Parts: sequence; C-alpha cells; structure tokens
Amino acid sequence: MWRLFASLVIALFVTFPLCFAAVGLAVEYAAGRLVVDDTALPTCIGLAVLIALSSFGALRLFQAWRRTRPPRSETTETRGFLERYALAHPGLFESALSFNGFGLRYLDPHQSGSGVLTMTLWLTVAFLPVAPVRRERLRFLGPEKQHGLPFVVTWQTAAIQTVERLPVDRPRSRRVYGFYYGLFLPLLVAPPVIGFVTLVQRHFDVAAWQFFTAVALYFVWGIGLVFVERRVMGTPGAL
Repeated sequence: MWRLFASLVIALFVTFPLCFAAVGLAVEYAAGRLVVDDTALPTCIGLAVLIALSSFGALRLFQAWRRTRPPRSETTETRGFLERYALAHPGLFESALSFNGFGLRYLDPHQSGSGVLTMTLWLTVAFLPVAPVRRERLRFLGPEKQHGLPFVVTWQTAAIQTVERLPVDRPRSRRVYGFYYGLFLPLLVAPPVIGFVTLVQRHFDVAAWQFFTAVALYFVWGIGLVFVERRVMGTPGAL
C-alpha cells in the first residue's frame, strides 16, 4: 500500500506542480514577459528532466503496487465498481440516455453480423467516457440518428433489442479510453489553446473579422471531430 501512496504523493505534489509551472513559463514566454538569459536553457532542461523522472518514478511505484495485489478470479471481482453497481441496481441503467454528451451511451461497435452488434454501455461526461457499465449484443431495428446542433444541444435515438448481456471487455475499454483521451480530446483542445497563446502574444489586439473567422473555423473543426467520433465509436448507419 505504501507504494500506491508514494506514487500518488509524487504525482500530486511533484509532477503536476512542475507541469503547471512549465505551462506558466510557456505562457509568460509567449506573452513576451519572460526574461531570457543564460539560465533559461538550463532551467528548461532541468524542469523537463524533473518532470520525466517524477513521472517515471510514480509510474514504477504504481506498477509495483499493482504486482503486489492478489490475482483476481473470473468472478464478479473482475468487474469494475460501476459494473457491479449497475448489476445491483438494474433499473438505473436500463436505458441509454445521453444529453449533450452527459449520460449513458453505447460505444465501440464490433463483431457485427446478421444485424447484431456488440457494444459497451458507457457513463459519459461531455462526450468523454468515464467508466463502462456493461457490454451487450444488440440488434438495431433502425440506424442510430443524431439530433440537434453540435456544441449546442445534441441527442441520439435508436430502436434496439438486447440479445445478450456480457461482461465488460477490459482491452476494448482501454481502446476506447485511448481514442478519446489520446486523440479526440487533444485534437479538440489544441485549437483554442493555440488561439489563446496567439491572443496573449498580440496582447488581445486582433481584428474582429479575424476573431470571428477563427471561431467559425473552430466550430467547423469541432463538427468534423464529432463526425469522426460517430464514425469510429458510434453505430454504423447500416447493419
């Protein structure tokens, strides 16, 4: 247990503060308020080395703690907290309902055939997966439909029939996490971050037409990302 505690302490009190400091220095440099002298390069190198070492140390300690845990059996012990809670309270998770990305959504379709798809029901927040609830073999009686306007009001509807309920597939869950947090979220966040840094460099002195053009382009970019997300993680249009 001490390894888990040590890894959390290193991550929370060393790695994260150093990362915030690095971001702060980058913003100050972009705004032209950072004095660059002979100590700047060694400071940046030292900061990068400390972040890398603390991250590596926290990860190794966490992995060591994981190895000390007793092996799980192929029973309910392999299920996550939310999966167990859903089994104990089936009425709360009976239907998939999502409003503006908050709620329950079916993601990651695979093993299609004879009009049947295997998908996982996820608890999502702002379209991002938080935890899997259950995996099911579903027969879609019609294509899933997207309603509303991206970034404003959106909801999905589909007529489905449950064929079989299955345990959550952990490797596929990691694939879902990797897609959203390793690809979708960075691509969604990068443009406004770059735009903010650009505004800071210009001391927020930018023409109105440039600002609104950038906002419109980002809106189109976001719609494109949502379209890709629906193609990869949503239900295929025809089964």
